[in-house]
Amino acid sequence: MTKVKAHIYGETHANHAYQNDQHTAEIEVTTTDNYINEAQIVERYDVSDLTKRYQNREYFQHSLRAEFKLLNYSADDPEQLNSPYEIVNTGSRQDEKQLHLNSSTLDVLYTNNVSVLLEPPQKDLAEQFWTIVDNQCVDNIILLAKGNEKISEFYPMLDDILRINYFEIYLDSAERMNKNIMLLTLNLQNKTTQSIRQIKMFKTNVSEYPTVQTLCFVVDKASEIRGAPVLIINSKMADLSVCGVLTVCLNVIYAIKNGSPFSVLGNAMVANKNNRRFFKNCDDYELCYKVLERYLEAVQTYDFIE
Repeated sequence: MTKVKAHIYGETHANHAYQNDQHTAEIEVTTTDNYINEAQIVERYDVSDLTKRYQNREYFQHSLRAEFKLLNYSADDPEQLNSPYEIVNTGSRQDEKQLHLNSSTLDVLYTNNVSVLLEPPQKDLAEQFWTIVDNQCVDNIILLAKGNEKISEFYPMLDDILRINYFEIYLDSAERMNKNIMLLTLNLQNKTTQSIRQIKMFKTNVSEYPTVQTLCFVVDKASEIRGAPVLIINSKMADLSVCGVLTVCLNVIYAIKNGSPFSVLGNAMVANKNNRRFFKNCDDYELCYKVLERYLEAVQTYDFIE
């Protein structure tokens, strides 16, 4: 049995149920040396359990390595996900793993409310792309671009209108949120139904791998509307592992906001069995926990704890 001091997170809400000041909180975690119970690490838990993991750093590091080992094992052996330990309901739409658009194929991976487009659509696929956005009621798009990479063939520039058979899309505003993120507000008009929907596109612009702060900002803004579907678009120059991190974090945040149990590992398993490049090493996987920790600090962690 190990007793540790609470991790100090800085400012939190004054009236939260779990006090997080300078006093010592004793967290008891069952562990025997470096042994991690495999059945425990695949179980779902709540935000209170997650914060306890962060507080016991030694146990957290052991657990992290065990989780990544199991993550790799599950990707090598698909039958592992059918074992009694697989208790995560992914909500995946098995009939829509791939969308064949004209002569090209765009891989669209679905996990709960988050979809991943593995490459940006070319201009000749713009209509099919916006049909997906409209049909799936996507409200937020995260476009991962690197440096000065130009990706604008499927959406209009400011004061311009993209006219295609059944849709008209125009850029209503462009706002720089910080040095790495541009918020593009697009209006999508379906000419058949005469409906107009507003779409927010968060376009990253980073020279290297996005920082924890940048990723935290993106997931925070993209998850503001509870349960709203999010589409992540990876560019040719961006690291695909960022898509995996964002997918896991968004699904976990949705669960936290809904008061539902979740599993970081379970969500990563779902992403990884679709594409092994999402988590190439333990650092990629650990980034999920780092982003979630930063997010919980920023949005008053213990407001979620009853």
